[in-house]
Amino acid sequence: MSFFENSSQPSFLYPHFAAAHRDININYVDLAHSGSSTMELIRRRMDRWPDSVNDYKVIPAGDIKIVKTVGRQELEMRIEDDSPASERRETNPFRVRITQRNNALKAVKVIRSVHTAEIDGRGSEKFTVVNYEVEGDNSNNTYAVCKPEFEFWSRRRHAKLPQLFGVTQSSIPALIYYNARVNAVEVYNRYQMSPIIQTYLNILRTIDAEEVNSIMHGLFGSFTFIPYSYWEFDFSTQSFCYSLEFPVNTHTITQVENSRDSPTHCYTEYVGTFTYLRRPQIHPPALENGTKSAMDVISYVSHIMGDYLDSVVILARQNINVDPLEVALDGLIPFGACFEKPWGDNRGPILASFQSMDLTPEWVFRGWMSTIHLESTSSSSVNSRVRMSFLNWQLGGDFRIAFTFTLPTGVKRHIRRAFLSQSFGFMEKAGIDIGSSYSCHLLDHVDFEIKGQFSPLHISPTAPSVPIHLFIDPLKTEIIDGLPCLRYPPERPFIHWSLDPDGPTTPVDMDNYGLTSLKLEFSAGTWWNIGDYQVVKEYLCSKGYDHYSTAYAVDHGYPLLTYRNPEEGAEPTEEMTEAITAKKSSSTQDDFEVASRTSKLRRTKRIGSRIRRFVDHFARREKVLKM
Repeated sequence: MSFFENSSQPSFLYPHFAAAHRDININYVDLAHSGSSTMELIRRRMDRWPDSVNDYKVIPAGDIKIVKTVGRQELEMRIEDDSPASERRETNPFRVRITQRNNALKAVKVIRSVHTAEIDGRGSEKFTVVNYEVEGDNSNNTYAVCKPEFEFWSRRRHAKLPQLFGVTQSSIPALIYYNARVNAVEVYNRYQMSPIIQTYLNILRTIDAEEVNSIMHGLFGSFTFIPYSYWEFDFSTQSFCYSLEFPVNTHTITQVENSRDSPTHCYTEYVGTFTYLRRPQIHPPALENGTKSAMDVISYVSHIMGDYLDSVVILARQNINVDPLEVALDGLIPFGACFEKPWGDNRGPILASFQSMDLTPEWVFRGWMSTIHLESTSSSSVNSRVRMSFLNWQLGGDFRIAFTFTLPTGVKRHIRRAFLSQSFGFMEKAGIDIGSSYSCHLLDHVDFEIKGQFSPLHISPTAPSVPIHLFIDPLKTEIIDGLPCLRYPPERPFIHWSLDPDGPTTPVDMDNYGLTSLKLEFSAGTWWNIGDYQVVKEYLCSKGYDHYSTAYAVDHGYPLLTYRNPEEGAEPTEEMTEAITAKKSSSTQDDFEVASRTSKLRRTKRIGSRIRRFVDHFARREKVLKM
């Protein structure tokens, strides 16, 4: 139907249009002569803050004094393209319809900077100011890139989160937040010579991370290894708050510049496992260097953890994406074993182990992250098969599925306390220098992560969508030389694709379904850094124990390490029964002094065994690659 159908003698006079014989009268007011509420509304929607900005202060840009720039990032964001077409004038009356029809997502490059600032009339109070600048020919989208962050934080008010104070109206709009705090990196650097205070800060950060995660579920993913720079510290309350350095913005595609390198390690514990931790209802200790402050910190943390060593236990780390054949050097992954493994090197022989208690690991499904619609089906019990159903795989996307083979939580923490309390004696006996303590591993868990990607397929929208299922079978151990061991590589595949929801049947060629990549990443072994061991030493000495003895372990009922001859490897050759004597006589300087081999001598003796295993090592590697 024509716009002018059934009209006669149409006329145009300035902004007025009339169509005869029909009741059509449309007035478009010339913006050059008078204001138009319609066009102003459109303009405001495109290049102004949302109406909810009225709940906050609007500060003139000239009233803001930048004191310090604390961060600058180049981002790529996907936003709705609501800018006018280049060939259309803003006063074009048909631009309304054109704009609404052409609202499509487009990628723009953005510079996001974070500053500490003062505001005229607010005294010496410090604020955090976040600016967005759009690069290139997209300057009309400046407000569009700000709005997601504004809408995100304007809906959330919490003491541990950034709290919005106001905004600016300018060519470079800004968001203004209360309380410019000290970034956590500066705080940790300030106390780098005091491991006890750094451990205390880590405990506080863990507690606050759990609180933040409870109100913003999924913000931190699986691990608690969140960069320190993502946090700010408030000295007045001794609490950590989520920082504004990294934008919480689902519109962000990539961080183009200043992106951090992928970490090589992370903490072994996951968000959600420390919900039981609470700050005690006593005054927190003063953060000062000195013996009294250290004792106050130990007392305060003991109120939180129960056993002070747990403050170090939960800081256990693991290397990410390790070649499993570096750990299963002899085809076995022994749980409860202690060994030396420098980064990128093969596992050395078992030096000691815990064999006086049940160390049977459990197969536990941890969760998943995906841009594909996924549904998981698993038993609430451990050691059960997991089924992951991919419902809209035809559209393409990435997925990550995580599971772990680990000692039960209570047993794992008990074993870690036992190991830490005997760690100095163990490293001395094994010839491991304290400066290389990061290569000293306790094997109490193995983490697996499946990463994959589907490419979008060009399938008719009317075609039926058939789910694809991924089944993950639990792994099992067998007792070898008194330790539960996982054979790796496994004798048969434990990951299966199937079109049948009831279980794997006929093998499926996933190349036909757009699966372009699939890999299994492996992380194993627990280690602590030199600062953690220093905390253990200071704590044991503060309680009157020799940190090289096993007296603390005996007094607290921890199992003792069974030492092995590294050249024979299999059978335990020496039980640490001298610890019983230590319990009777605290004056003994060292309960199990032996002639300690040096690290250099031990490495020399291991060369022969490594050469003997060289050929088998690569034979097993070929087997894994063919699976």
